[in-house]
Amino acid sequence: MAADLVKYFTSVEVEKAIALELCGMPSRPALYQDKDILSKFPWFENLPAIFGQAAARPSDVLGENYNRLTYLLSHQLDRFLRHDDTAEETVRQIEDGAKKLMRDSE
Repeated sequence: MAADLVKYFTSVEVEKAIALELCGMPSRPALYQDKDILSKFPWFENLPAIFGQAAARPSDVLGENYNRLTYLLSHQLDRFLRHDDTAEETVRQIEDGAKKLMRDSE
């Protein structure tokens, strides 16, 4: 059942519809050359080259700790925006927390 759902959403027809209706990025490289998609979004033609040079998210480095880093960043930025911490304190907290998460991920 779940496999059927994945097959459906990753089918050429559905991925093309999502690209055309929602400007969603298809997982199928051929769709970046599809004439219907390119007529609506000509810049899609440039995306494969961009994707080929993209760097991996920090999740590759942090693994399971990636969500903890995301929480740390959002929490510290929230504290700064509410004027609970200075910019220097915010940066220090983020740096210290990120270093700890990196050590924990090794």
